[in-house]
Amino acid sequence: MKPHLILLLFWVTKVKSIEFKIFEDILQVRSQNGLFFPLCSSSFEQKFGEQACSSVSSVYSGYNLQNLDQYTYSIGCTSNVCFSFLSSICKTGVKIYCAESLCASGSFQIGANKCITYSTTMANDYSDAKSKCGQLLGSLKPSELETLAEILPETDTPFYTSGLRKGSNWEWANGETLSNPLKIPGEGRCLAVIRGTFRAINCEHSAFYICEHGRECIEKSKNSSKKLFSGVTNVTSNGQKCLRWNDPTVLFEQENSMEIDIFESHNFCRFVGNSTSPMCFIKPNQLEKCELPNCPETQNDSPISSSDISCSSPSFSCDNDSKCISDKFKCDYEVDCSDGSDEQNCEDYLESFELVGAYKLAENVIEVWTFIPHVQGCARKCRESLLMCEAFSYEPKNQMCLLTDTSAMYSSLAQKITSLYYRRRFSSKDVVFESINSTLYATKSSKKGVICDENFSRDKLSSICKILGFGYRFIFFFK
Repeated sequence: MKPHLILLLFWVTKVKSIEFKIFEDILQVRSQNGLFFPLCSSSFEQKFGEQACSSVSSVYSGYNLQNLDQYTYSIGCTSNVCFSFLSSICKTGVKIYCAESLCASGSFQIGANKCITYSTTMANDYSDAKSKCGQLLGSLKPSELETLAEILPETDTPFYTSGLRKGSNWEWANGETLSNPLKIPGEGRCLAVIRGTFRAINCEHSAFYICEHGRECIEKSKNSSKKLFSGVTNVTSNGQKCLRWNDPTVLFEQENSMEIDIFESHNFCRFVGNSTSPMCFIKPNQLEKCELPNCPETQNDSPISSSDISCSSPSFSCDNDSKCISDKFKCDYEVDCSDGSDEQNCEDYLESFELVGAYKLAENVIEVWTFIPHVQGCARKCRESLLMCEAFSYEPKNQMCLLTDTSAMYSSLAQKITSLYYRRRFSSKDVVFESINSTLYATKSSKKGVICDENFSRDKLSSICKILGFGYRFIFFFK
């Protein structure tokens, strides 16, 4: 959420929920006056796309960024409410892709082509979970992990995935490795999910588990011309119920067959040998076809692209040129780019201030900034203020920043344990300058001293000359 400036008096109308819709493929958000406007790309979250797609009985598939010729609306949230507001500097919207859900009834879709179910009873250990599941969840992307957190029930009991620790890496069942393996807390070789975060647990631990299966459609193999089906359809085209592949009667009949190499405990339709359609046994010695559609070729695991975004000035691009960020949001101590490039090599704005204590400005407030996520952002607002900001108070809990043009420490302050009060280390208002025999002196708190030439600059000299009643001066000598 980006900061807002309210001079002296402010009022924010809050709403309990945000409503979205899709118009000409562009994601729109309802404003506080009831009208819909395009959502600013910097406010976009996958859950907003999922909400919009669900409103048209579809599932979220992906998005592209889209340059617009109009202003957009952004979204701000406090601890319990969210609201929309005009974002006059953002002209990049979000193009949403929705698709028909091809997951089986009772399962959930995450990502473009992954369907999951989760257990309501615990497995004894990892092996038990794998046996009951067939295929444990794997290859989770960050966005999928966020979606998973909203699907799973809130419990401190872990859910097994297919992830296993191998040396210093975490490896999924399909051989892919997990990024940032050192950041996973806990001990043990098995990777679990607790409240939307990864946790390493002992593989002998009793836990719930998450099963993964494919969509209810026939997919093309990425590496060959073969067709694949990994869904949970277990009824043939004639309505016959499938037998389990490891049913003893099936195994007995197929003992000498070289065609059948499926011995799993489920009864889902699968491709057998060179069959052109998924099949299953309806009798120990009788296979029958299952009727399934082909998967749409437009869905893939990488729906996000840059759409040839070119960032207009003053802004810069990040996330592989897929996002445009205003220069105003660079180094505001709020990460806008997933690669973190907007918060790299940033200045320490607090160096110019000293912490006085737990106080809040009660008088002489010249500017009010809301949605400032970090005290560094408040210090930056004071540094850049055009109204001669001398001090500020900041409340981390409600992200409010109050600026003042006075350096008086207590006349305008109220004690508040949740607020921090900072004042400038060097202020022209509490320092008296005088020139004696062409030597510059400064007096602060009844202490007088000669101005040191360390870190002295022409800008500082010009400011001091103005305070002494002279014009700008650009020639000076050190003694």
